[in-house]
Amino acid sequence: MEEAEDALKAARDKAEQKSIAEVKAIETAETAAATGAKRELEVEVAKSRASAADEAPAFQIRVTPPDSSKKKDENSVQEALFAAMAAVGLGVPGSQEYEKTAEEETVRTAAGGKDSADEGESLAQRKVVAILEKNQDRVRLIESQFQEAVIVLREKFDRLMEPIFEERAAILSTEPEEETRESGAGDLAGSDKLPVGTLALPGFWLRTFEHNSILSSMLGVRDKPLLLYLRNIRRVLNTEKEDGFSLVFEFDENPFFTPCTLTKTFKMKQDEGTYIVSRTVGTSIVWRENMDVTKSAVVRKQRNVRTNNVRTVHEEKHEKSFFSFFCDSVVPEDDELEAMNEEEQSEIFEKLKLEYDAGVTLRDLIIPYALEWYLGSAVETLGYDDNEEPETRQSAKADDACRRKDGTQQEEGSFASWFGF
Repeated sequence: MEEAEDALKAARDKAEQKSIAEVKAIETAETAAATGAKRELEVEVAKSRASAADEAPAFQIRVTPPDSSKKKDENSVQEALFAAMAAVGLGVPGSQEYEKTAEEETVRTAAGGKDSADEGESLAQRKVVAILEKNQDRVRLIESQFQEAVIVLREKFDRLMEPIFEERAAILSTEPEEETRESGAGDLAGSDKLPVGTLALPGFWLRTFEHNSILSSMLGVRDKPLLLYLRNIRRVLNTEKEDGFSLVFEFDENPFFTPCTLTKTFKMKQDEGTYIVSRTVGTSIVWRENMDVTKSAVVRKQRNVRTNNVRTVHEEKHEKSFFSFFCDSVVPEDDELEAMNEEEQSEIFEKLKLEYDAGVTLRDLIIPYALEWYLGSAVETLGYDDNEEPETRQSAKADDACRRKDGTQQEEGSFASWFGF
């Protein structure tokens, strides 16, 4: 009994010095302490045949009202008080309260470390929320498995399409028979019958470009002769998301540039759970003399104001051309963007956006449906809308969604959101 009294006295002194413990909780502890002391005293009296069983002292713990600015101290002292009561066997109600608090914390952690949306929820309701979270995790798992299965299925059918695309290339590369050309069928191309490129339908790929709003906007005035040498376009859809995808342009030997095979690759990186373009890598084109369609030479005369002498100045001017598509590009990091002014950001944004839109258009629309674009029937057949972004068109066909591993919606209007894959 003396040990119990000393323990309670020490706990009481400590509580009084720090002015802690909420009144309601302490009153509960007082009642528990008194009850426990009374029970122990009764046992001792029964053993010693004492006659004063009803005179067990009531232990009182008095504290001043709590100060809200010292809540952390209150909590720590209250926990110490409950621990001291449990150590001497007097803290049954207190220890249960302590365990209840720990259980609530466990439920809160299971729910993601966040308080319930309804602060009035009981512990039982919070447990239900935690159970529902586990249930929802199973839904998320199945959704993830579905997305993975769709990707596998998409890759399977992409592989099945490759032999068909190769057959198409072989058909286009075969010169039509003499009677076919004499019948006028070859005039469908509407261009000179050069023995280059797509022999069966000269200028086949040029016409597909001209019938697409994005690609036609990239064509320069000097691009047409070069694109007549374009024999085939292939796509390479890599399994690893970081490797992105590639477009391969196969040209016949021509008097304009080397090499004859040009490639454009879109590299990806992960950003907040989704994949965005990190950089693009294109084949470096070696232009033959005076054949670079991406630049033009400007010659102007410049007069010296003081000497009145005139000199000829040769300058290079960048020209609009589809072949600028093969230049490398890098998506700036956030800190690099912050260091740029608005005009510089806009210039980079427009260039990268056009490159990516063109890449997706070629990958998902032009290559699979080249004939529809050549005939000019893509708008009707594919439901093509010039006012929509390429990704929007493809999501309507569920094609782009098939290649996306997660359903995360990117923040609208962000720089990176234009390059999500």
